Amino acid sequence: PRSPVIYPPVILPRAEKETVRDPLGFVCLGRVVPEKEIERVIEIIEAVRENGVPATLRLIGSLDDSPYAQKIARMVDGVDWIPTEGFLSLERKQEFLASQTFALHACRIEAFGIAVAEMASMGCVPIVPSTGGAREIVGHEELHFQSNEEAVSKILALVRNPDRVEQLRRELPAQMDRFGPEVFMKELREHVLEFPGF
Repeated sequence: PRSPVIYPPVILPRAEKETVRDPLGFVCLGRVVPEKEIERVIEIIEAVRENGVPATLRLIGSLDDSPYAQKIARMVDGVDWIPTEGFLSLERKQEFLASQTFALHACRIEAFGIAVAEMASMGCVPIVPSTGGAREIVGHEELHFQSNEEAVSKILALVRNPDRVEQLRRELPAQMDRFGPEVFMKELREHVLEFPGF
């Protein structure tokens, strides 16, 4: 019961400071599998657009031959505001993340959420479910949602407050440092040395 939690190590690249970002650009990064609820991400951005905000959504992840990935492929087919990028190399993925302002994650049962930490480290402002590991990564209540309606409401509030978005973009990368490999190694060593007999 008293076992400590050590977060998994995340490679935490940083975007160049002079990066030009799409102010209404959203990215969704990760495996295209049912538990990631990609259709929910699409529905939320669709509702944001229905409120007069011309947001775009970039899906980064492999649309393979699985039934779920093919369902998502059909949903976005011909939708010009949802370009699908497929699986990207590390360098190309970082380029895309550096060009977007927001990230949207919908997995409610996420054990941790490495993709969320990656996106925040690259300066994207992640909006995440208020349950699961992603909530622990993103400590700001204004970025947590329970329902699609709450997500839309919070996104609209952020879009209307670019100064707050810029403040979050500056703060979040440093807050991700606690998930870096060096922290993981240090904490693991410390906890091992606490075992009886060491």
